[in-house]
Amino acid sequence: VSNAECAALVLERGGVELLEERNGHGSTPLHCAVKKGRVDCVRLYLKSGAAVDGRLKGKSSSYNPTPLYSAAISGMSECVRALLDGGADPELLTKENVHSKTNVESKPIHAAAKGGSPDCIRELLDRGVSVDSLCEANGNTPLHYVVSNIIRPEPEHIRRSDLVDCAELLISYGADVTIQTNGGKTALDIAQSPAMTNAARMGAWTPIVKKMIDVLSVKPGLCTKKACRNGDE
Repeated sequence: VSNAECAALVLERGGVELLEERNGHGSTPLHCAVKKGRVDCVRLYLKSGAAVDGRLKGKSSSYNPTPLYSAAISGMSECVRALLDGGADPELLTKENVHSKTNVESKPIHAAAKGGSPDCIRELLDRGVSVDSLCEANGNTPLHYVVSNIIRPEPEHIRRSDLVDCAELLISYGADVTIQTNGGKTALDIAQSPAMTNAARMGAWTPIVKKMIDVLSVKPGLCTKKACRNGDE
């Protein structure tokens, strides 16, 4: 018997109220299903009435992601799709770092970029999320997050080569490579920075940074997917 079948039996016997129960970490069953990538359980819980945008509520943490944010940063693209199908709001903000004093809040598209998942990014963009969605606290777009994460990938599951794929995808959807952060940096500026060059040399992944720079050095007027869909040349 699968986890989803077991959960269905519990729900059928009057356990619907358990959908809002939380474990010691403040997670609902929906959060737990997302964390494990159990899209079958995600769909079941949503169909049974789980709060699609219910936030994690830890006792000792201010990190309160929605299930969609958690799925996006974890690279769970099927869960992202199921949550969006279930009505999840892709514009809700989540505090990025529980230890940060700057209280930076970002959206699921930023989480997907940080998580290095082209599939999650595509799911969100295809639902109408802006490819240049700004994080107001720092001025980062998804493209900035992708490039910045090359130095120290977080979460740990990220492969640097996936980040290059994410950058290519964002640009193909019309990402504006000229947008500057609040500190005046474009994504290309970050990729070409001394910090990036030195870190790449020490970590022996200079070829990846060079490829990222090539990807970011796009010429104005290229036919992106966004432009081509609109019939532009």
